[in-house]
Amino acid sequence: MALRCSLGMHQGDWEYDYRSSCDQTRQCRNCSNVSTRVHHDFASWDFVDSSDSLTCASERECERCGDTDNEYRHEYQWVYYQDLLKSASGRPASSLLEFAGSMATVYAASKVHPCNQIMACKRCGQPEGSMGMTAMEHVWGRWQMASHGSGSVRVCERCGESEEQD
Repeated sequence: MALRCSLGMHQGDWEYDYRSSCDQTRQCRNCSNVSTRVHHDFASWDFVDSSDSLTCASERECERCGDTDNEYRHEYQWVYYQDLLKSASGRPASSLLEFAGSMATVYAASKVHPCNQIMACKRCGQPEGSMGMTAMEHVWGRWQMASHGSGSVRVCERCGESEEQD
């Protein structure tokens, strides 16, 4: 018996047992040990159609045997927290509403800076992580001559904060 076989590293080609099956068998060419496994040939992930179009439930199907694999596949992006709260009012009960509700109890909506963002799924609103990743992102207007005559100033279009430069 070869050293590799004694370590469980058998050699040989995997072959499907039947045309529409994902069961495979391999016979080691060194020691004749027979191994079996299931090896699916899955297509790409597709979001599952639902009456709730905000779902992130995804499914893929094996092209050989038709078995399916399911998981939630979120697509995270930065979203302004206040926009997330506003959009929650018209959405069905989901992780978005649960999240917005729990965040509202932690931060009163009036105390959340208008330029505070959170990393949330663009489909369902679920935050990334337990409380979500947050960041501040202003939407700066164009630089303009300062009213006092020296330097330039620009103003955030979301919160009105200004920034000056010489």
